[in-house]
Amino acid sequence: MRSDERYEVLEENWPIVEWFIETEDLYLWNQNVCLGLDVKAVRDDAFMSGREFTSQQYKGLRIMGRTFADEITKLCTMSK
Repeated sequence: MRSDERYEVLEENWPIVEWFIETEDLYLWNQNVCLGLDVKAVRDDAFMSGREFTSQQYKGLRIMGRTFADEITKLCTMSK
């Protein structure tokens, strides 16, 4: 993926993408390995911020978070 590439996001998926971007500081790490989203922190953040979401949006966030964790871990461990 290049930084100048463009991707379309279906309108119904925008809330998931926005939520994903807002969770950048809610990941668990063990040295160079991203363990994934801290789901308790996600829950607490959603509660404290008054975020309303559907179960489908939560499932979408989990999928995006798991994919991010896998890909960032690959990048972090390749650099060693």
